Amino acid sequence: MKIEIKDQVSYYTIKGETLFYKPNMWIRAFLRYIKNHPKANEVEICQTLFGDNGMARRAAVMNILHIFTQQGLLTRLGNKGLMLTDDGEKALESGYVWQGMKGAFLLTLWNPTKGLPFILNVQLVPEDWYDNAKRRPIPIPDEFGKILENLQCCPSDVKFVSVGKTFCPTNNDIEYTANTELRQDSWFIKVTATPKLEVLESYEVSFRINNNLLASIMNTQDAA
Repeated sequence: MKIEIKDQVSYYTIKGETLFYKPNMWIRAFLRYIKNHPKANEVEICQTLFGDNGMARRAAVMNILHIFTQQGLLTRLGNKGLMLTDDGEKALESGYVWQGMKGAFLLTLWNPTKGLPFILNVQLVPEDWYDNAKRRPIPIPDEFGKILENLQCCPSDVKFVSVGKTFCPTNNDIEYTANTELRQDSWFIKVTATPKLEVLESYEVSFRINNNLLASIMNTQDAA
């Protein structure tokens, strides 16, 4: 069933750090080399993957190994060297990895019930969208959580690492198509968004809702 959500959507620019699950051009080659050469050191990795003398990018490779270990893609097993974890194997197969980004982000919130809103989308935008915003920053409600953890983040490819204490309300001209869908025994909402601004990306998101929220949405649509 088609539903109207545009009047229930609001936009805010926010500063912080997020992780986006994105394809990475070289991650497969890097992880495949580690898998086949678990005892390789940074110099050997540089020489093989980058074709240099083993020292030019040594610091960068050390940092990559540290990040991948922190993200749970690699683990060190004593004298066996570096091993791929289950998540590392998935990254090797898919070519996707969590990548950190700092700056300003456009936060799209949907609030169908006047309770806690849903996060429909998060996009990186120029920092002056926040720094030079026409509307003054306002405090982020405490009930949202320190890093918005109390809100349902509908896209599964984004995580918040840190956010500021304020955000700036803003306006955007975005067209929405939204439908409720029954899949097996669960209800989902599928949203497709098409921004008028070229700097913003179109997106599609699908997420599960409970029966209470479905009933409330249906009542709102009927009243409209």
